[in-house]
Amino acid sequence: MRICLLDVDKGAAAAFGGNEAFEVVAIRSTGDDHQLSLAEIDPDVVLLGHDQGTITKWTAALIESIGRETEAAVVVRSRSGTFACVSRALTAGAQGFVLRTEPVETLHGAIRAVAGGEIWVSPSLRPMVLRDLAQFVRTGAVADGGVES
Repeated sequence: MRICLLDVDKGAAAAFGGNEAFEVVAIRSTGDDHQLSLAEIDPDVVLLGHDQGTITKWTAALIESIGRETEAAVVVRSRSGTFACVSRALTAGAQGFVLRTEPVETLHGAIRAVAGGEIWVSPSLRPMVLRDLAQFVRTGAVADGGVES
């Protein structure tokens, strides 16, 4: 499986070393020349590092542009696990959301799942996401508690 690492920390990059199931085809930073040329790289999955407390308009636009440029699934790897952060990432087009604190095996599982067409959210966030989604459906509002790590 071909992976592009975008704005990830060294820990995420190291998570793929020695694992033959994954081929890291590029490690990029949006702070570089920003010509990501994902179509040329042709990854199956883009792992996007995210260190802010929320998905900003800029980050959402980046996720959307990845979806327009390539068929790759996007997994956001974040420190923040609030409902707003998860829902904004998924609404922008990400197929997966994993907390930075998750073990390497969980990260690998998330990547496999989204590459197979699934929507994936960290197991520790699922009860909160479902609770807040149900509250949003019922009331149109959410008390965004979530998880910060």
